Amino acid sequence: MDCLFFLFKIVCMKTVIPPGKEEILEKLRYFCAIQERSPRQLTEKLFRLQLTADKHPWFVQQLKEGGFINDKRFAFLFVRSKMNQNHWGCIKIRYELLSHGIPAEIIEEALKEIDEADYLALITKLAKEKEKSIKDQDPYIRKQKILAFLSSKGFEPNLILDCLKLIKQ
Repeated sequence: MDCLFFLFKIVCMKTVIPPGKEEILEKLRYFCAIQERSPRQLTEKLFRLQLTADKHPWFVQQLKEGGFINDKRFAFLFVRSKMNQNHWGCIKIRYELLSHGIPAEIIEEALKEIDEADYLALITKLAKEKEKSIKDQDPYIRKQKILAFLSSKGFEPNLILDCLKLIKQ
């Protein structure tokens, strides 16, 4: 009896049944429930699950209808987290959201939620911190390094220059 069970188990292990649509959909629901996901992240996950591209729209539609994916919700959370935690500016956030497949209207709406006073305070704080870390005494080089740093963070050049004027005073 044990021998038959063992042989049955071996035969079953060799014939791997590919997961059905419901199993994949359940995996994707779990994937989206853990944290907010963008369309790009979902597409990458579908490719990792080795699904052909022609099947992707059905899964995306099911997850959108179920409320597991929401571009607007993702954009608002992304803007808030990248500004507060990574100290990114609007330019960098905008390009990153575009690369995630979020429509431009939603991006602009999410960026409008940024409080202007907080945004300017963040630029000033980062500029002052960077100024303290620069060892070079030449004021032109110091200004260039701060400008390059804040530009790499995605802040607007006109706001950076205004901030640099405030720091000098």
